Amino acid sequence: MTLRAYVCDAVLTEDGLRVRLCDGVGVSQPALMQVQLLLELFGVAAPEEWPRRAQVLHGFFTLRCDSSSGDLSVLGFRRGPLQSEVEELLRELGVHSSGTVLPM
Repeated sequence: MTLRAYVCDAVLTEDGLRVRLCDGVGVSQPALMQVQLLLELFGVAAPEEWPRRAQVLHGFFTLRCDSSSGDLSVLGFRRGPLQSEVEELLRELGVHSSGTVLPM
């Protein structure tokens, strides 16, 4: 399953990072980000830095639910587009910020 969310809380544990993924409308999901994914995302950053770095993640989280415990694990992350990137794309497509299509 994929969830568009941001990390609203993160705590370092011995098995990775326990995060709370929030969707912006009041729904949050606890999940585990395992060490291998954290190394892919944050490179050589010290593990003590991971919670702070995780809290700037906003995008698409690929999740897996453990069938026995019901716990969620984060399998992957893809950054969501920034507002400025979406606005630029809309300009390229000829759409005004009000939603009207501009003549080409």
